[in-house]
Amino acid sequence: MYGIAIVNGYSGIGSQQAMRLKEEFSRFGAELEVFPNALCAEYPSADFVVFLDKDVRLAAEFEKKGMRVFNSSETIRICEDKTLTYLAVEGEGVAVPQTIYAPLCYSDLSKMRIRVSEEAEKVIQTLGLPMIFKLNVGSLGIGTRLIVSREELEAAMTEFSSVPHHYQRFVASSAGTDVRIAVIGGKAVASMRRRNTTGFLSNIAAGGTAEKFVPDASFFRMAEIAAARVGADYCGVDLLEGERGEPLLLEVNSNAYFEGIESVSGVNVAGKFAEHILDALGE
Repeated sequence: MYGIAIVNGYSGIGSQQAMRLKEEFSRFGAELEVFPNALCAEYPSADFVVFLDKDVRLAAEFEKKGMRVFNSSETIRICEDKTLTYLAVEGEGVAVPQTIYAPLCYSDLSKMRIRVSEEAEKVIQTLGLPMIFKLNVGSLGIGTRLIVSREELEAAMTEFSSVPHHYQRFVASSAGTDVRIAVIGGKAVASMRRRNTTGFLSNIAAGGTAEKFVPDASFFRMAEIAAARVGADYCGVDLLEGERGEPLLLEVNSNAYFEGIESVSGVNVAGKFAEHILDALGE
């Protein structure tokens, strides 16, 4: 059994996961070769593709050639855009913080101050202050801001008027913390809490730290439902803790890192992912 892993050729994102998976596949007698996404690259035919990047078009190209891709291009597409994720997962069993989607705009709003002021007022009336501003596409906390004033909101609206974004109610009970749950083959297999004492973002890249944490069963159920609704073979589901301790879905990561959750949970997440892939292929 021969597979290839795709990582980002520019930032190197996915490389660490690929090396862990390579180790685990070898234990099962399977080979995994790592390739970057690159201009005019030629990739070998493989029994499967582990896609550890977010290049949805390349993932779709592998599928068009008849290769099984983990995760599928459709799952990557949905998870890459946070608003598409919310639309896909929200419903019975999955709650998300109250969210307002910014309308599509083709113009520079810096010359339309009255319109910006009016829209800012509507958002503040609905979500209150502080609130969260997020670009629809972004990783590692990039593109996420805590908005504490009307002036900051109007500035963000103007700066990102032509970039898809949304606004979200700030969940004060979970400021600087979230719960990450790894889901493989529809089953939650590991969990951790991420905590940042110096900022509102819990991402490890933004200063957060990982700690061992096993949440209430409702968190695992919500993570499994969300993973199923985006069609993920493997994902990291991030959940906030609401005012009553209830889970609220923050996002679903189609190429979530292994290192942090493996180190604090003691679970061989990479091994379980490799085993799932081989089982799905009938090996």
